[in-house]
Amino acid sequence: MIPIEITTPRLLLVPATEARLRACLLTHSEFAAATGWHIPSDWPARHWDEGAVNWLLNRIAEAPETATWGARFVLLPLGRATTLIGTVGVYGPPDVDGTVEIGYGIVGHLHRRGYGSEAAAGFIHWLWLDPAVKTIIAHTLPADPASSGVLRRNGFTAAGIINRPPDGDIERFELRR
Repeated sequence: MIPIEITTPRLLLVPATEARLRACLLTHSEFAAATGWHIPSDWPARHWDEGAVNWLLNRIAEAPETATWGARFVLLPLGRATTLIGTVGVYGPPDVDGTVEIGYGIVGHLHRRGYGSEAAAGFIHWLWLDPAVKTIIAHTLPADPASSGVLRRNGFTAAGIINRPPDGDIERFELRR
C-alpha cells in the first residue's frame, strides 16, 4: 500500500484532510488549536488562499476516494514543536495519459533554505510509487526563478511558454518516468 504521510530528512508531509482544510479557514490561533501545529505569522504560503482551500474541499466532496491525491501540508518538526511551513500537492489523480500537475509553496520567512525543493522531492517520490503516473508537470511564472529552481533541482526540464488566463504567460516544466 502506498503511504499517505510522506517523510523527508527534515519534513513531514501530511494529507490536507477535510477537517484540516476546514480548520485552515479559521483564525491562526483556531487553526493551531485544531491541529496542534505552530502556525507562523506569514502563513499562508503564496497561492494558498480561501479559494484554493474551497476548491480542495469541493474535490473531496465530489470524489472522496481520490482525496489523498490532493494537497499535503508541509510540516517542520523541531523537538516537541511542529510548525506548518507550506503546502505541496497535485490537482488530482493521473489523467488518461498518466499526467499529474504538481504545485507547492513555502512561507516567505523560510524561503531559500531548501524546504520547497525537499518537499517537492518527497512528494515526487511518492507520486512515482503509483505506476499510473507517467509524467509530472508544473507551471511557474517566468519571472519566478526560485520556483523554476525547485523544479530544475528535482529533474524537471523546461517545455516552453504557454498562455493561461488569468496568469498570462507561464513556463511549463515536465518530468517523465
